[in-house]
Amino acid sequence: MKKCYVYIIKSGDKVNAPFKVGVADDPNSRIKILQVGNPDHLYLVMHIECDSRDKAFKLENKLHRMLQGRHILGEWFEAKQNHILKALNAYSNNEEFEEVFKGVSTKESEKAKNKKLKIRIKSQTKHIKETESSLVTRRTESRIMREALVGYGMSQSSINEMIGRK
Repeated sequence: MKKCYVYIIKSGDKVNAPFKVGVADDPNSRIKILQVGNPDHLYLVMHIECDSRDKAFKLENKLHRMLQGRHILGEWFEAKQNHILKALNAYSNNEEFEEVFKGVSTKESEKAKNKKLKIRIKSQTKHIKETESSLVTRRTESRIMREALVGYGMSQSSINEMIGRK
């Protein structure tokens, strides 16, 4: 099977410059063709190697759908680079991602798996921080309640018995 690429091209130097998401056998040749009709300098931001045109178009279509709220015209999107990366991250946590990247070279496949793992670790870390924060809040609330109950004349042993601690 012939390799094919999903490319992301940025038009111009501005932070909010438009991006193009497309498919090509050779992203560098494609950017040269597009440059002819574009007054802004085009930059190849990234390209993702797929092992078939079918898989490349599947990835391209998925990215187009994920970015549809930022659509300008054709395959151009008004998005910051982090919007593109968020779409790729969201897609990488999807089962379709595995299908598209089946057969991709080991190096690319490992990069994709590592990226997916980093995203999951980041998500789990955020969840742990939120849980720890919640526990600190609950401990504080518990301490305040205990102090209030002691203030109403209850003993620590009565409080412990009431909440099921002995």
